[in-house]
Amino acid sequence: GEGKDTSLCEKFLAPINMTKACRTVMHGMTEFTPKNLGAANSIHAHLKASPNGYTPELLGEKAYSGVDILPLNWKIPSTEVDVHAIAIASTYSAPFFDHSLADNDDDDNEEEDVENSRRRLRSEDRFVAKTNDIEVVKGNDDSRQISSDEVVPGYGWVVDETNPITGYCDGSSNSYDCHRSNDNNEFCLLRGHNDGRSTLSGNALSGWLVIQIPKVKEGLIYMKPEWWHPRAAMNIDRTAGWTEVNNGEYRALGKAIDWPSDVLIDIAINGVITQTWDYDKFYSMKIDPAYNEEFFILLDDEEFTQSEDGEPVELGIRIRSETDPNNAGISIAHIYYA
Repeated sequence: GEGKDTSLCEKFLAPINMTKACRTVMHGMTEFTPKNLGAANSIHAHLKASPNGYTPELLGEKAYSGVDILPLNWKIPSTEVDVHAIAIASTYSAPFFDHSLADNDDDDNEEEDVENSRRRLRSEDRFVAKTNDIEVVKGNDDSRQISSDEVVPGYGWVVDETNPITGYCDGSSNSYDCHRSNDNNEFCLLRGHNDGRSTLSGNALSGWLVIQIPKVKEGLIYMKPEWWHPRAAMNIDRTAGWTEVNNGEYRALGKAIDWPSDVLIDIAINGVITQTWDYDKFYSMKIDPAYNEEFFILLDDEEFTQSEDGEPVELGIRIRSETDPNNAGISIAHIYYA
């Protein structure tokens, strides 16, 4: 149409053939924070479980719960005017709150239920991942044999957190309990810091990562990975003895350890492998429109579905290497779809 390929977005994404994203209503999921709806829009909330029921999960624990108490030196002296109290004063009746999201497991703890429903939020440790049409699979029969190309979720993927993200983190005032981690790197628990760079990380020992995408209508799925980690030096312990998971580290520009030359990346749609990228193919597609911004097309098929409402998709991602599986690592930061 008129003006096509002239917008800044289209010029930005033209080198990687993703201009459709500029004129299409896109949806997404990520491990970064903040994000709308908190954990509900994370990738790990949409993962299909491995045959033994394993799914990667957040490892951080909150140091405490509840609203922060106002520091004493911020308290308004009794001899001064409390402007905030005046601003929020109202003669209107209390608003109606929808209690449908309240937890009903403990009928005796009514006060806690009311508080949860007032915020219309649930903390991550109580969150049951459910998409529009798909409830995340909690496990399958563990007894059957799995062929090498059968797209079955693996056991070796982890949520790779430089600083463990805890609480509800959507960037709004509702995320006051975000990042209250017991991690030693968190120097101020009161700051409500939302910025986080978690990813889903795996290597050639991790098997398939299977993501349940709620509805694909336009036949588009894109991935934003961080290909430069993890590597053997920051090993995924889960694939080397199933011990405590090491945290990853940020990109050291120019110092990333290269992949082994026999690396292969498989992409599967609904259980069928549709693409396999070797070392040369991946690097030919690895174009940076901006710093730390690399996108890859996993699906681009306008005739993917005839349904006006779209249809759910199981997206599979696997990385392989025979010569050096620990250095054939990749981290998934964002998935976009339409």
